[in-house]
Amino acid sequence: MIAHQLRATSFGPALLKRFTSGTPCALYIDDDDIALTMPGRRQPLHRRLASPNGDIATRLTYRMRKAASVVFCGSDYYSRVFNGITVPLGREPAVYDPNSYDRNSIRTKLGILPDEQVIGFLGEPRTHVGIEDLVRALELLKGSSYRFVLLVAPPGSASNEAKLLFDACDADIRLLENQPSSLVPELLAATDIVVIPQRCSSISDGQLPARLVEAMAMAKAIITTRIADIPQLLNGGGIFVDDRSPQDIADSLIHIANNPLEASAAGATARKMFLKYLTIDAMSEKLIPAIESVLRGKCI
Repeated sequence: MIAHQLRATSFGPALLKRFTSGTPCALYIDDDDIALTMPGRRQPLHRRLASPNGDIATRLTYRMRKAASVVFCGSDYYSRVFNGITVPLGREPAVYDPNSYDRNSIRTKLGILPDEQVIGFLGEPRTHVGIEDLVRALELLKGSSYRFVLLVAPPGSASNEAKLLFDACDADIRLLENQPSSLVPELLAATDIVVIPQRCSSISDGQLPARLVEAMAMAKAIITTRIADIPQLLNGGGIFVDDRSPQDIADSLIHIANNPLEASAAGATARKMFLKYLTIDAMSEKLIPAIESVLRGKCI
């Protein structure tokens, strides 16, 4: 059994199966679950105790992590913390293929004008992913010679905090709610730039954002921060900005808009790095030998 995350509702059943039947148990970690449950500490004690995914249950589950037969991690950061094997979550190159989508027809369908520079933010607009920094950057660019549109397509409904942020901003923001993951390649095809301004925090320090992998796969010009494994994986396939720096983001957006050939070359480099390290096949090369070893009775 492979459990995703150190949560009682995932790792717990896997451990139970191992202890009752001897079935090997693998664990995949790509988030800091304790950090993610920190807001729940404000809840009354009885609610915290009753929640199987709350902070108390998660802390207890963390104590059991060494019972896993093998630990896979989404980044080198977590591999160092949990003594695991790094296996970033990959994507299928045939699905995320920039040559398979008609950019102009998709933009027409979305009501995007030919002269608009479309910024893609295709993830949940939460605080630690730096959405506020991106919105502030767009405010700084009001009156520039370029028309920037921020395309936000979260997998679920955007938080009230994010909606208030968008409503208070004068920049052009298109919020496409409840978009299925199957549409992400199509939406990326419509964008010119993908901005991933991760903030340094206990939640994001070890994260490898899925939207970064997807942007790399689609050969997009990428603006991001130096968090976790991002610098090593991009390897020249993007522009780096300082954490919590709207001015840096604004300057980088103008730079990309003014240098389309450079942006295209960076996108090609990002696609090349994706094909080498972040495909489903690349995952299999690491997962399968480790799982086969565990099935032969060896703990890793």
